[in-house]
Amino acid sequence: MARVVLTGGLRRFTGGTSEVEVDAPDVRALIRALEERFPGIGPHIDESMSIAIDGDIIQQPLLESIGPDSEIHFLPPISGG
Repeated sequence: MARVVLTGGLRRFTGGTSEVEVDAPDVRALIRALEERFPGIGPHIDESMSIAIDGDIIQQPLLESIGPDSEIHFLPPISGG
């Protein structure tokens, strides 16, 4: 199963849990599985959030495949100038 690392902002939906394992073939299915496990988290993982899969940042990840041993990080948008 893929290991998902959740940032501080998303942990409020998980009761403070920072890592979970999820069995999903792609990012879209991963988000659905997280929403089922942690109701309310899905809308906060939106298109403005980047996702890193095995260290590679994917800008438009919804259909990106996930390997069974992948590590996924949800990255909040960075603002500034």
